[in-house]
Amino acid sequence: VVVLILEYAKTSNYCLIILKYARADRADEPKKVVSDAFAEAIRKAVELKVDIVNISSGGAAPCYAEFSSISKSDTTLFVVAAGNEGKSFDEDYSYYPASYRLPNMYVVGSIRSAGNRSSFSNYGSAVTHWELGEDAVSEGLNGTKRTMSGTSMATAIRTGKVLYEIQNSRHPN
Repeated sequence: VVVLILEYAKTSNYCLIILKYARADRADEPKKVVSDAFAEAIRKAVELKVDIVNISSGGAAPCYAEFSSISKSDTTLFVVAAGNEGKSFDEDYSYYPASYRLPNMYVVGSIRSAGNRSSFSNYGSAVTHWELGEDAVSEGLNGTKRTMSGTSMATAIRTGKVLYEIQNSRHPN
């Protein structure tokens, strides 16, 4: 995800902050602990006055602390994944944080290179942006090119593009 953001940002005039909220060594960790840590990471990003927060994750359950942290920020844009269940937000389906439908949030769905929706991408009126998310080519950890699919890839691409637009508007030419 980070490599895709860097690819599409096309500039070096920014600072990328990575806030960890889950521990890979604790798969058995209760969801509430992860949700609280996630909300704390969002609060920290807002406190740091970051321009954009990329959220390439989500789940079926809402979290009040997460909602509160996102909704209270009037200066940070949250670019969030629509989810990969292939379901419509308009047919009584929820995926959070995308389902909060907040004005400071872009919800990103996945499309194929031909421009049509990826079958796995959630869709409907909650989705505000579409980006390539199926067979997106990126660089792996060891420098080799690889393809990845998911709304996380689409979200990373949209985040990079928005970052580029912000930097370009602040520092034209």
